[in-house]
Amino acid sequence: MQDLEIQITKSWRKSLSMRFDTHGVLQVRAPKFLLPAQIDAFIQKNTAWIEKHYTNIQKQSQDKKYYLFGEVIDPEMMYNF
Repeated sequence: MQDLEIQITKSWRKSLSMRFDTHGVLQVRAPKFLLPAQIDAFIQKNTAWIEKHYTNIQKQSQDKKYYLFGEVIDPEMMYNF
């Protein structure tokens, strides 16, 4: 979990939430009045959830297949046209 990128967004909401975006960045949404220590405590409390979902995202990106005209192609070939 060392290489995990975390984006914290504060807004006029009442609760904390977190989710992963399509690039594997953990997005944490928090109320404006919360202190950074409280947000860090929330993240630490949910490390099991974070690790579980982060490994799932990594597996999905490794298993991703690209198709061209119904054939599976190498992703590196897509940029070598």
